[in-house]
Amino acid sequence: MKKKSTRIIKQGTPAERARWKAAMLEESRPEVMAANKVMGRKLLAQKKKQTATARMALIRLAEIKEERGLSLADIEQATGISRGNLSRLWNNPTPNVTIETLSRIAEALHADLSLTVTAK
Repeated sequence: MKKKSTRIIKQGTPAERARWKAAMLEESRPEVMAANKVMGRKLLAQKKKQTATARMALIRLAEIKEERGLSLADIEQATGISRGNLSRLWNNPTPNVTIETLSRIAEALHADLSLTVTAK
């Protein structure tokens, strides 16, 4: 017999409901909405730039892999990252990859990975 799921909805105290209503009213003001839109666009542009940087690093690592005649199985064995995950990283146009993962792949390829931080 399948157990019926129950949904718990928190009503909130009168003080909490008043705070929520005030926050919603504040967020719906045109100048706040415009500022949020600007901030959202800025964050999206920053995310796109970070994704492009990660993608370029993965492309270069794939080139080194090909230059050295290594297969995904070779990289899998050296890094412990499955072939499926490696393939997804290299073929995904918007990879979500960590510096640690890039470092593991670079180490398996006997390549140097460097990170540069500059002030704006």
